[in-house]
Amino acid sequence: MNQRLAVAAQSESTVDLQAELLELTTRLMGIIAYDFEISPELPFSQAFDYASAVTANRFTNPLWRVDDFLHGFKFGSCLREVKSFGLEIVNAAVGRRSTATQPLLAGPSSMHTILVDSLLEHISNPETVADAAVNFLSAGRDTTAQSLTWTVYSLLRHPAWKTALLNSIQDSFPSSARGSPLPLSYDVLSGQHALPYAQAIFAEALRLNPAVPFELKESTAATVLPDGTNLPSGAVVIWIPYGLARSPEIWGSDAAIFNPKRWLERQVDGTLHIVTRTAFENPVFNAGPRMCIGKRMAEVLALHVLVQLLWKWDFEEVRGRGEIGGKRVMAESLTAPMQGGLPVKVRRVMDTNI
Repeated sequence: MNQRLAVAAQSESTVDLQAELLELTTRLMGIIAYDFEISPELPFSQAFDYASAVTANRFTNPLWRVDDFLHGFKFGSCLREVKSFGLEIVNAAVGRRSTATQPLLAGPSSMHTILVDSLLEHISNPETVADAAVNFLSAGRDTTAQSLTWTVYSLLRHPAWKTALLNSIQDSFPSSARGSPLPLSYDVLSGQHALPYAQAIFAEALRLNPAVPFELKESTAATVLPDGTNLPSGAVVIWIPYGLARSPEIWGSDAAIFNPKRWLERQVDGTLHIVTRTAFENPVFNAGPRMCIGKRMAEVLALHVLVQLLWKWDFEEVRGRGEIGGKRVMAESLTAPMQGGLPVKVRRVMDTNI
């Protein structure tokens, strides 16, 4: 990613930051979860994006059956490609495990740290493992890249907050000049109140642009909601995190406004702490037993990329291209991609070996 940004900066060309972030998270998730090199250029990526858009269309288009009749062959072909790729991941893991000469010991380099190996140890059906592997890949790569895209976009539209973020990074790392690598470790990033400006900005961008903008669940048995609503078996409940984020009853009169200050609280000693909201008020990672198991990993990864990215590079949004009414909007999908991507001009802050 840094190499392509450097080329774009030198040639003064426009780059789609969303595509760059998607490639980064795709490769990271492939290595972290599967010990498998994955590129967004693979047929799987295009097939998955198309299948996701078609599935999302079923929730908004009353004539989706007509669309399926006209374009069902491509949809079916994409589904087969997605499932085939999942099995490829599983087969690669099975082959690696069968030739391993070292015992599976816990540790940073252990196969126990690779998700697909854990799945294989607990699930006997390879097709089920393949489905779980693809599901985790989608949850990790798409949502993190898209959330980072909306965060950078929010900062480009609110430059005062970008300045505040850069100043806070300098205060946290006074010996690191702008543009030089930052000593970011998991311990530094995982603290509840670590880098409060970065956390608040990311939380606010995610609140307004939730990675999964609508959610639904189906009851498997008759039940009663906390407010007394009776649900029969098979009832479908839909809620819209995108709409909840704009509710004045939950977030106040400025609910629809990008305001990271709502996440910051000044302490008596002058330090800033992050304000916590319950997952039921802010269900961007779902809530209760269905809480996203990768929540903390996604937050730490996003903070790491966001801080390093803005510390080393300056971005200028290319206005007009892909905008609707002067704003960027979500594309139709099960997640929250930015329609048309985020076109930017890039400037390298300082020549460093990154």
